Parts: sequence; structure tokens; C-alpha cells
Amino acid sequence: MVRCAVAVAFAAAVSAPAMAQDWPPFVGAVQGALQKESVDLAAAEIEFFQGDALNQQCAGNPGFMEAARGLSAAVLYYTVAERSFRGLPVSGRLSYPHYLDEEPGSLLAGVDAVDLAAALGPDGPMALLPDVVSWVPAEMRGMARSGVGLLLETFGPFKTTLAQNPGMQQYALTIAADAYDAEPLYQGLGLPRNPDICYTLPFFLYLSVNGEETYVSLGALDHYAYTFWIRRMVEGSTQEAFALLQEAASQL
Repeated sequence: MVRCAVAVAFAAAVSAPAMAQDWPPFVGAVQGALQKESVDLAAAEIEFFQGDALNQQCAGNPGFMEAARGLSAAVLYYTVAERSFRGLPVSGRLSYPHYLDEEPGSLLAGVDAVDLAAALGPDGPMALLPDVVSWVPAEMRGMARSGVGLLLETFGPFKTTLAQNPGMQQYALTIAADAYDAEPLYQGLGLPRNPDICYTLPFFLYLSVNGEETYVSLGALDHYAYTFWIRRMVEGSTQEAFALLQEAASQL
């Protein structure tokens, strides 16, 4: 499961040339990716392991598809930022954007969102946000709002169940590393299940990146959303991420 932070992906998405501060190179890398429209979600196709009936049901669910596309796009733009941060190329085919997480010993190792935020400086993410929002393509704004909205909706249950229960936090971290565990995340931690089945099962979203066919796999959307907050809890950036998402929601 990728350690993606949508808030920081948005905050790193666009440089602000009118501002005096010189931003790190990874900011410009994501700006360039946005300007080139390298992520094409127009013909994105959803695929569940359960087969065509569920594929058709969820493909016809506008709310689910908007959230899935928005969060998948955020994963891809975060991948661009992370690769640039590591000094790796960001052009060409980003075949499966989670491969950087597959490091020996832990799926949670590597560059975290908090590292990118630190490179922007203490006020960098929030300072960039208005510019970021202004650069989000019009056709992606609904997707961005849906993705941000899903993360904000899951914050309350997460905070009640985990942030205030230190005894559950290490267990949460352990099972969050496996997006395809037989026991859904919400059952093991007492988190509420989304009543819409489309949000509760792993899927692939096929799309085009830099002109090449690729795919994103987020596990189940509810699993992804809860894992987002578990990772922020581990990083110690929960409140900052929540504030960024709230501000992004107010501007999108």
C-alpha cells in the first residue's frame, strides 16, 4: 500500500513563480506533469477481482468513480514528486506507481510525505495550496473534491477509534501494510465499514500516464482512506494533513 499523502501531493503539485521563495526541484516536476496533462483519466476503466457485474455496478456509481479517479491521480502525482525527490526520472512510462514502496523489510519504508513537506519548509505546504488549486485542471476538480471529501469523512472515525487508543496503533500499522489481507481493515480495528460495496473491495484503475497504459491499485477505497490517516499518525503529521485537506476542500 503506497504511503501517499494527497494533501502533500496537492501542495507539491505546482510551483509559485511569483513568490520569492525558491522551491525544491520536485515541486517543478509535478507542475510540469500537470501542465503536460500527462495523467489521462478520460477513459479510465475499473476492474474488481469479483468480475464484470461488480465492475459495471461500480463504474456506474459516479461518487465512487470520482473518488477513485481523484485519489488515483493523487497517487500518480505523488509518485512524480517522490521520484524527483529521489533523483529518478519522471518522464516515460510510470508502469506501476507503487513499486518504490517495495523495499526490503517493510512496505512502509522509504520517502514519506513528511519528508517532502519538510523540504518545502514549515509553511510551505499551506503557502503553496492556493496556487496548487488554481492549477488543478477543470476536468479534475470534481475528482479532487471527491478524493479530499472521502479522506475528510474518514478522519472522525479514525480519530475516535485509533488516535485516542494508543494500544491499537501498532496493530493498525501492522495490518495496514497489507492492502489485500483477508480481514478488512475496518473489522480488525473496529472502524466503520462504508455501506457501499464499491468502497470495500480492492480494484485496479486502468488509465494513461505519459501516453502509456498503466494502472493504479489502491486496495479498497475505505482501506486506503483509513491507511492514509494511519500513516499520518505514524509520521506525526495528522493535524497538518487534516488542515491542508480542509483548506483544499474550501478552495476546490
